[in-house]
Amino acid sequence: LGYQFVFNPKWTPHLYIGFSGVSYFYTSNVIAKANPDLLLPHETKASLGRLGAISLRYLMPKERAELYMEYGRANRWAAPWNIFGDTIPTGYMAGFRKLIPLKLGKKASYLSLHAEITQLQLPDARLVYNPQNPLSIPKTNSWYTHPFVTQGYTNEGQIMGAGIGPGSNSQSLFLSWIQGKKRIGLQVERVANNNDFAIYSNFTGLIGSGTADRYWVNMQYGINAQWDIGPWLISGFYQYTHALNYRWVKLHSIFSEPSEADRVNKRFSISLTRFFN
Repeated sequence: LGYQFVFNPKWTPHLYIGFSGVSYFYTSNVIAKANPDLLLPHETKASLGRLGAISLRYLMPKERAELYMEYGRANRWAAPWNIFGDTIPTGYMAGFRKLIPLKLGKKASYLSLHAEITQLQLPDARLVYNPQNPLSIPKTNSWYTHPFVTQGYTNEGQIMGAGIGPGSNSQSLFLSWIQGKKRIGLQVERVANNNDFAIYSNFTGLIGSGTADRYWVNMQYGINAQWDIGPWLISGFYQYTHALNYRWVKLHSIFSEPSEADRVNKRFSISLTRFFN
């Protein structure tokens, strides 16, 4: 259950301000009851999860560019007076796009630059630990997670928000050449998988203890292309992923050396589309 509003101020025609929020909860077949001991101070109801965000988008038509961002908080609907704080799970996403003309006219071509960052890790690692009991459950729940709605913000096991998942961060860069339906692009992406879990699993909150070399980071490199030939459109994509400390495991290596848990994955796809006028 959610809402989304977008406001375009009359005095700034290219600025868009948005407010969005969602509540998720069980509706039937629930046997377990909410445990009040797991309810954190910033959570208003044990059996109800909430996410709220404020978004901004600014278009620059003459420059063929745009800036956008979204900043949210968990377990309350977002408002300017409650969205910031260092003791609540927050998340943000920001990026920009820019089209650089290479050739104008009937066969115009452009260079497209797109960069984006996403941060879903808790804003302070100290929020993971309970000072009274460092080995207990996390002090603060990660983004998309909830102590009672155990599936979190999901539908049939699939996260409905950012694909990187709870506690994760990503940085992405895309560069493409575009001419009509033709496109050739490169992409580089770094994904740190659930740093909140890595900190909780490998540290105790006590000074001088824990293992600091078990973060799971994916480095992804890709190339994509599509080309139209008459009524046909051929598209292809190749991605190479180097997973460092796959699943937060470091095997048989010292701190500064690669881990035997590192993994490599290669993915390739191709498609053919026929247009009918």
